[in-house]
This record gives sequence, C-alpha cells and structure tokens, in this order.
Amino acid sequence: MSTKVIVVVNTNPSPALRSGTRAIVRTLQRMTAPGTQVLERHFHRLAGKTIHPSAVVLGPQGVPFQSYEDNVREDLFGLVRSLECPVLGICGGHQAFALAHGGELGPVHGGALPNDGSYGTLQKARGFGLVHYVAENKHLEDPLLRELPNPSRFFASHVESIRQLPCDFTVLATGVHNTIQIVRRDGTPQYGVQFHPERGGTGRQLLRNFLDLAQMPIP
Repeated sequence: MSTKVIVVVNTNPSPALRSGTRAIVRTLQRMTAPGTQVLERHFHRLAGKTIHPSAVVLGPQGVPFQSYEDNVREDLFGLVRSLECPVLGICGGHQAFALAHGGELGPVHGGALPNDGSYGTLQKARGFGLVHYVAENKHLEDPLLRELPNPSRFFASHVESIRQLPCDFTVLATGVHNTIQIVRRDGTPQYGVQFHPERGGTGRQLLRNFLDLAQMPIP
C-alpha cells in the first residue's frame, strides 16, 4: 500500500511566517493514522512543479494578498490552479483558492486596505461564530458537511472575506455579516473554509470529513 501524503502549504510570502500552518500540521498529525505523512511546504518550494500528494491543505497568511509582489502572488495562484487532488483552503488559504480562480475579496466590516502592505486598523472578525449551510438538500449532502449540525460553530480570525465568487464555485455555507464561509469548486473535491477548523468547535468533524473524502486513513 502506498504511503498517504498530505501537504500543508504555507501561503505567506515569507517562509518564516508559519505559526498558522504549523497548527494545522499538528492537528492533522493527531487525526491521521500512523504512517501517514503530513508535510509542511512553503509554496515557493512547490511553484512550477508537478506534485501528486493524496491531499493538499492551503494554510492561512498574515498579510493582504495585494501586498505580495506580482510574480510571488502568481507563483502561489499558479500552484493552486494546478492542483488536481482533494484540496481544503483554510482562512487565507480559502481566499487564495478563490482568488486563484478569479474571485475577489473585501474587508468584512467595510473600508479599504491601506497601501503599506498591512491590514492597518481594519476590524477583524475573531472568535467562535455560527455557520449556516445552504438549505438545498444537494448541498447538505455534500461529503464535507456530513454529520455536521446546522448551524455549526467554528473559530474565525480574518479581516477579509470573499466578495465575488469564481463562476465555477458553489457556496455551501454563510455566516455573520453575510460572509461566504464554505465553498466548493464545482465537479471537484476541492473546498475552501473561511474559518479555522483546527481551532475547535465543529472543526474536527469537518476535518474528518475532508480526510475521509480524500481517502486518508483515520484511526
């Protein structure tokens, strides 16, 4: 039997910014069966290469994507577009997933991003909150949402959210301030979640569902 490999991608412009990615790695290591490899990689190491992991998790980032140099941002988005395996974008990884396919972001509480490469004084959405699933049965039957209560409770920490969805994406769940919380790229096992499932609440069940649909062994 071949070894199952999950690659957790650090989407920050600098590899030194990795606390969010490492938290995801630790959680997945505790959740997967012995012998499963959970690898952390910065996107620079993967850009331009063909990779074939069992699944990819796109981690969060700490600065606005518009502050990335153009070639750096395109390296990240090009990598995202090249992925054919199951994908789960988390927080900033969810945003990168949408941006790479033509989506747009905006501050949750309004206003505009400053020009200094930071989020400035823009208000952050932070803490546990409720996420409501889209009511149609076909969405509630999505394998990522299996056995999740409606609404579910997840931990959030973000300044921006998706404002314009790519044309081939479907919204599976929304949250406070009419924010898009869970998306799926149509016809694929590729998803994005605006919150942090590794931080508790109903997040562990959602991660189990993702590992299951990616055919990862779970103890």
